[in-house]
Amino acid sequence: MTPEIFHNQAMALAQQKRLAEAVAAFDQALRLNPAYGDAHHNRGVVLHMLGRTEDAIASYERALRVRPDNADTLYNRGNALLQSRRMEEAVDSFDRALRFAPGNAQALLNRGYALMHLDKPDQALGSFEKALRLRPGLVDAHYNRGMALAALDRPQEAVTSYDTALQLAPDHAGAWHERGVALMTLKRPEEALASFDKALQLRPDFAEAFYNRGVALAALKQVEQAVASLTRASHLKPGNLAALSLRVFIQATVCD
Repeated sequence: MTPEIFHNQAMALAQQKRLAEAVAAFDQALRLNPAYGDAHHNRGVVLHMLGRTEDAIASYERALRVRPDNADTLYNRGNALLQSRRMEEAVDSFDRALRFAPGNAQALLNRGYALMHLDKPDQALGSFEKALRLRPGLVDAHYNRGMALAALDRPQEAVTSYDTALQLAPDHAGAWHERGVALMTLKRPEEALASFDKALQLRPDFAEAFYNRGVALAALKQVEQAVASLTRASHLKPGNLAALSLRVFIQATVCD
């Protein structure tokens, strides 16, 4: 059998979700032709699907030795590096992918996400905005743009970005939550509370939303409800010392 036959078998097995068998078939193809770039690439995709992220990265790198200008491989390698929290390498891989495929809005979005993790919100903002010029309806780009603006202490612009995300995806609990956080920065606790409540309607186990809801209620002098919300946050996330500390502080203040 030829490498191409094994490769085609592997692709068919992958489509059937028989992923371990697909990897074995890719291996057969590569034993016959170690320079088979598509087999290395597609093997990496399947390994990533199996959760074997480091093995996937190694497979993508072997594919890139065969074809260094393969934008798809560079993009997929960037995603695997992102998942492995190797953020600087991920940014580099996305940059290389974008040199060959500058219209890849998802690569720009994921590049921005990596830059946010590297505490570079100004560069991340540029990446999100480039993504939105290519795909104005990309919800996660609007959402992450809001996160970058908030990190840059531009909360009103952040709220506008979250609002756009929510027009496109009204059930985005994260956007409702972050909108509330930005509104708290703007000292608008009533509006923030409504945002946190909406996030919790969508995700009833959202510990951070319960915590920030408690903060908003405390700002509105609704002490019992604030304590209840903070208690719920600490139950959902037992290691949440901030929620516990704030609850104790509010209770002590009321007692005084």
